[in-house]
Amino acid sequence: MVGPWPTWSISVRQALLFGTGVGTLQNLNGCIDLGAIDLYGFLGLDDSGDVVGRIATLDVDNDLDFATIDGLAPVTIKFAPSGLSELSIVGGSGGNVFGLNNLPAGITTTLYAGEGTDSVTVAAVPADATLDLFFQGGGDSFTLGAGNLDAIAGLVNLDADAPINLSLDDSLDVTSDSVTLTATAIAGLGGSTVTFTEGSLASLTISAGQGGNTFQVNGVPGRYRDPHQRRERQ
Repeated sequence: MVGPWPTWSISVRQALLFGTGVGTLQNLNGCIDLGAIDLYGFLGLDDSGDVVGRIATLDVDNDLDFATIDGLAPVTIKFAPSGLSELSIVGGSGGNVFGLNNLPAGITTTLYAGEGTDSVTVAAVPADATLDLFFQGGGDSFTLGAGNLDAIAGLVNLDADAPINLSLDDSLDVTSDSVTLTATAIAGLGGSTVTFTEGSLASLTISAGQGGNTFQVNGVPGRYRDPHQRRERQ
């Protein structure tokens, strides 16, 4: 492979984990460059014990087989996405901002945003990729798209412990879309398909494009119900 990697490689057959056991990535002060890593497995980044809010960015170039994660640890974490079968990122409780500019192709990326008030923005999802998002705090927000949802070609799944604000931004798209909305999914806006668990949304905002769109509403997201709250006796 010709690219920005050093000449060495790491071979790990099951999993490579950072932060697991201590719940923080803030002790990673050296260079984290995994090179042409041959994992056949799982890369986990666990910052769950961090009480400081982080501004983290994931950038992936699947053509060059090069990816970086900035802001989650004191140093940039670099890796070759083709060596992974799954990527998992766990944020802390300080209130985080995650920007996922692209995802590794062909695998599932899982993001636990953290127990604070978090914001997640996703600009692109490859057609053969899946993004699983878990929101653990309250008042979280998730924005999908950067003006054209044609870049969101893979599947996006949302789950939340408390309702989140979901925005879909296809405002710069000049082609027509046929969009279907149900109580737990929205599909057809650009290339996107987004699923969400019942009651996981506090609000849904759709910014459609300029090409003339058709919306079919088969259902709308319902109100959040706290599974731990007992019903009052009538």
